[in-house]
Amino acid sequence: MNSRDIFINNLKAIMKERKVSRRQLAEGLNIPYTTLTDWCTGRIFPRVEKINLIADYFNIKKSDLIEEITDEDDDALYDDVVKIDVFSKVSLDNTYHMIIAETGLPFISLNYDFKIDEELIPPEWIKNHQKYFGMIMNDNSMDPEFHKDDCLIIRENQIMDKDGFYCVLEKDSDYAIIRKLININDGIMVMPLNINKNCQPRTYLKDTPEYKSLMIIGNVVQVKRKYI
Repeated sequence: MNSRDIFINNLKAIMKERKVSRRQLAEGLNIPYTTLTDWCTGRIFPRVEKINLIADYFNIKKSDLIEEITDEDDDALYDDVVKIDVFSKVSLDNTYHMIIAETGLPFISLNYDFKIDEELIPPEWIKNHQKYFGMIMNDNSMDPEFHKDDCLIIRENQIMDKDGFYCVLEKDSDYAIIRKLININDGIMVMPLNINKNCQPRTYLKDTPEYKSLMIIGNVVQVKRKYI
């Protein structure tokens, strides 16, 4: 199967799983409907930046669109449910300092003393063995985007590939927090949204001990809000 056919099959499968029509996807991507139709029928193969745009829309990896699904992955796609653990607090157990040789990044191992529940995620999210967990928002520091008691679904990812909302562990902190991370020329700005005297932005400059101490655990891909 060539790359164009793989893309078409994967896109159609994801759209069917998410119950997203061509019209809805075109509007969500802010592109003409005819352009999306050309992609879906194989008349035109989208450029890399457009594939990235589709992946961002569905909260998936680019590889989920352009790589062929193996039999093992295909079985996972048709599981009825995929459960992930939800934590009241996110902290790391004593193995977090281990280094994975292939990436040079710390090995993340969550402390299961704080597991309180489970949540469901779309089966195709685990197609490339990506790991997820849930975290309960325990304060109002990210209002109005996230509220206290929201359950945030986090995709484990220790690399900040773009500005956005991340689960991070700051220096001398026992528990992870949710913050908006913004790339600046010489480092990263860690921003709460509800700023007050007890909750202030911090700047981590490259090539400093503070920068090296900032640990990114993952990025927020979904919020599950319980309405009473």
